[in-house]
Amino acid sequence: MPVPTRVALGATTLARKWALDVDINYGLGAAIWTGLFGLTEFTPAGTPGLQADSDYDSGGYTSSTVTTQEWSVTATMRRGVQAALTSAYDTAQEYLRLRSRNMGPANSAHVRYYELNGAGGPRVEAYEGVAAVQYTNNGGGPDALSTSGLTLTGQGLLLPITHPDLTPRGAPVVGSVLANPSPTPVAGGGLVLVTGALFQDATALTVGGTAVAVANWEAANDSTLAFIAPAKAAGSYDVIVTGPGGTSAVAATATKLTYA
Repeated sequence: MPVPTRVALGATTLARKWALDVDINYGLGAAIWTGLFGLTEFTPAGTPGLQADSDYDSGGYTSSTVTTQEWSVTATMRRGVQAALTSAYDTAQEYLRLRSRNMGPANSAHVRYYELNGAGGPRVEAYEGVAAVQYTNNGGGPDALSTSGLTLTGQGLLLPITHPDLTPRGAPVVGSVLANPSPTPVAGGGLVLVTGALFQDATALTVGGTAVAVANWEAANDSTLAFIAPAKAAGSYDVIVTGPGGTSAVAATATKLTYA
């Protein structure tokens, strides 16, 4: 066989290509993928477990085979508040912090991570799995920025998946509604934070059938949306988000906005 033709590589890719999403609805129903923001370091790892399978026929040469696979992710995150609601930390960070304080199944999280190599760049690596969660506050001196450490240790299969950026987008999913103040005054005007999925290209928002003016709501990212509450009579109303893929479903009490 001839020597393969050597072709020089083109543009480099950056280590900061990785993105991590957390399913904040794990164990409760359909996945609600929420981006984790503020990553400053990210290292995915895989460790094969080797067992010797040498025999007398190998002429004295050793041989090993992979019998187990272990996967993990270590990351460092900037501990920051939501841009749209300064009294709340990043939704996915908070979810993982709270899971880390539990034991057994309540310590597990459903996560996915994938590469984003700029506009038009490769969308090749993408994985999904369930992992045990370890979360630490890193601390530091008086001039240090607040950061947290995260270790995800795989529990079973790390599944290669179709890259989320290549998957047709569905309807937005509303997972929770947090009002400030709560309950919302009937005159409106309170700030409301909505968490869920597929908000980035949302086109409309309604509260109990009342459209919220475009100038009064904004999707900070695909999993976080903020709006100024419109005036409504006392009661609880569904918050509905519409996008190119459809309209969010009427769901649990946690997705309603209460006025009083």
